[in-house]
Amino acid sequence: MYTSPPTADPTATPQVPFGAAMRNATRYMAVAAYLDPSFRETALRELIRNRHRGVAPSHGGFDVVPVLRHCLRARSFLLAREIVLTGVLAGGLLLLTEGTIQWLAVVIPFALLTVRPLRRLSRPYKILVWFVISTLVAIPAAFAIAAITTARAISSFREGGAPPSAAALSLQLLIVVLLSLGVAAGYRIAVFRIIGRDLRPGAPPSPPGPAADADTEQRLRWIGAAQHGNVTLYSGRNPFLGAGDTARAWTIAVELDRTPGPRDGSGPARPLVEIDPVELHTFVRERLAQMSAQSHPAGIINLRIRDQIVATGRFNQLHGWNGKGPALHPLVDPGQLCPWTNLPEQVVAAVIRTPQAGARHYQRLDINSEGPHVLDPAGRTVIPAVDRGTSVTAFVHLAVEGRMLYTEFVVTVLPPVAGVYRSVDELPLSSPPLLVYHALRGRWLYLFRDMVAAPVRLLRMAWQAFRHAIGVDDPRAYTAYDYGARLSLRELGAAERADTLIQELDTFKYTKLVEERLNSAVLDFLEDKGVDTTAYRRQATAVSISSTTHYEYSGNYPGAQFGGPGSQFVQNINPQRGEANS
Repeated sequence: MYTSPPTADPTATPQVPFGAAMRNATRYMAVAAYLDPSFRETALRELIRNRHRGVAPSHGGFDVVPVLRHCLRARSFLLAREIVLTGVLAGGLLLLTEGTIQWLAVVIPFALLTVRPLRRLSRPYKILVWFVISTLVAIPAAFAIAAITTARAISSFREGGAPPSAAALSLQLLIVVLLSLGVAAGYRIAVFRIIGRDLRPGAPPSPPGPAADADTEQRLRWIGAAQHGNVTLYSGRNPFLGAGDTARAWTIAVELDRTPGPRDGSGPARPLVEIDPVELHTFVRERLAQMSAQSHPAGIINLRIRDQIVATGRFNQLHGWNGKGPALHPLVDPGQLCPWTNLPEQVVAAVIRTPQAGARHYQRLDINSEGPHVLDPAGRTVIPAVDRGTSVTAFVHLAVEGRMLYTEFVVTVLPPVAGVYRSVDELPLSSPPLLVYHALRGRWLYLFRDMVAAPVRLLRMAWQAFRHAIGVDDPRAYTAYDYGARLSLRELGAAERADTLIQELDTFKYTKLVEERLNSAVLDFLEDKGVDTTAYRRQATAVSISSTTHYEYSGNYPGAQFGGPGSQFVQNINPQRGEANS
């Protein structure tokens, strides 16, 4: 494609200044860092520990950097809890052995009810399972306590002392219960206090405090630039990583040498109309940009158009890209061993003119769901601004190839954030008793699990830290290496479906607006160049009619997909959803 690395500064993208309020999607994903261990560990593994991987584009005003900072903060906070709880259990087994064993015999059956296959059982089955587990756990616990008590009684008799009384054993049990339960409950209350204070509506991003190390801080700065860059290396099948589920897709192909005139061979040969694809893209972009509020007072408020280059991130690194033997791929920054975040304009133009290359160019149109205030003639707010939580993205690919013009149109929809993470907006502002209630409501079983699982989690965290310390790989040591992004945190925390029918109808509305504007722009350009537009008009009409007559509400985005004669439908695999379970 080209033989030298691009010269764009990988950190040239401006960052959101500290003090500006976080968008709702960013706040909610930061909440997931505290409430969802699976989400937190996935985020840190994919974006922090794998330092050479790309990052998915951020859509809908989402900013991944504050979310990662909260993931690091939550993990440090969790590490402190595991150390304290492990210390309480270890100290209890050494100093208050009988009481600790009694307490574990009570806690373990409840903790096992939080295991995924069991927590989905109905209440009668849960009671039955709890009874069985309690019986199985109580028997060895009783034998252990009896053996320890007997040994101590014999030792006390030989030494002339008295064996421990029932009151002493009860005091031991009370001490262990208060310590372990207090730490587990106190951690959850502290977490909800952090969420309610630092992630409330209108809260600014957390200040960039000291990270774990300098490499992590450098990685965060790179991610902040890469999420808004114009090039995306992806791993897997989905080139539109981060944009959500596919809601609409069609293609149109027409001949460029078809002009009005004799078709029986008696007339002159039809000449090929030379079209510069960069010129076509510029014309279409200008026409699409006229839909925005920056061009017209009645325009779309949150419409933004940018270039997007997508390419697979798995490269064979033994190929001599510069003709000088093994070298890194030109899309990889040799300094940071990470993908470039921004390609210069001349490189973008080269990709547009080379549609058969290993990278594809799209015009990316982002339409956020944030609406403006509605004001009366006196300037007073009648209806405040609202964020419906969805994001619509249209991808336009125009290729001149094989004496043909190929138009590809793909619309993706990013659903709102999962409801469990949006619960932060329901927390009280200044009522400690209510905060404690929200922190512990419906979570008492998980308090027992936290106590029992603390040593296991601590060992797992230690192993992860050790493996990361010795296993930071160098891409240059491998024949092939995958630099592509594998997931999007915003998609990982998205709901399965839209909240309301209005959100789905908004998707349909913006799809129709952009689609009609795109086809009109392409037709105007072709007519100006003297190309017969009969075939394009026929296919565009079929696409438009099919989308108007076949739209049905089904309660989910895939149900609102449509196609028809002259169009080709494409569907992406839905991203894996996260689940808050802690």
